[in-house]
Amino acid sequence: MRPPIIISSHRGRIGVGIVVAVIIVLTVLNLIRSGLAGLTHLPTLLLFVWLLWIIWGIAEVRIDDDGVIIINQFRIWNVPWCRITDTTGRWGLSLTAERRPNAEGMRESRTISAWAAPARGAATAMKGSADHIPQIIIGSEAPMRWSLDSHSTARLIEMERIERHPSSAVASTEGHQDAGSGTKPYDSEIRVRPNWMTICVTVVLIAAAIIV
Repeated sequence: MRPPIIISSHRGRIGVGIVVAVIIVLTVLNLIRSGLAGLTHLPTLLLFVWLLWIIWGIAEVRIDDDGVIIINQFRIWNVPWCRITDTTGRWGLSLTAERRPNAEGMRESRTISAWAAPARGAATAMKGSADHIPQIIIGSEAPMRWSLDSHSTARLIEMERIERHPSSAVASTEGHQDAGSGTKPYDSEIRVRPNWMTICVTVVLIAAAIIV
């Protein structure tokens, strides 16, 4: 049994934490100097912190036995292993996934970008080195949290696809079987839904900043 793997930006979350600490200190100083009037700009500061969290901290890539879940700022993608046909990390992590055949038997492909794994910087690219992929603890049920660049994450997804769903890797190299054959690769579909939590919090904070 392979544990779930969660890819997120550790540096981005640390950066947001530092900003939050600075804002707390400034808010306390304003309260000491101005009393409750120092809370006037608090909604705007909270909106600023939330926007930083959206950019740096909220995005994740979750890898488990069912497939890959891509959590972006405003959308969440569930991509089964059998639908993934390619992964790349050249300009940031992106997955190419194939939809279920339509009535005409045509298969549409969809490219899904993930914000959680940033592209490698120019200096790192010149060195030709990428983030090291830590060792996976087989049999562990606790999720493993890592911070990887786009190239390393793309390589990890390909490795996990072979380990967790070998038939999907074989199908991607040898060609898909007919839709009417009743094989498992067509039992699952790509699903996408809005990230309602992010959307709702953003709307509330924008409204509060405007009102106050």
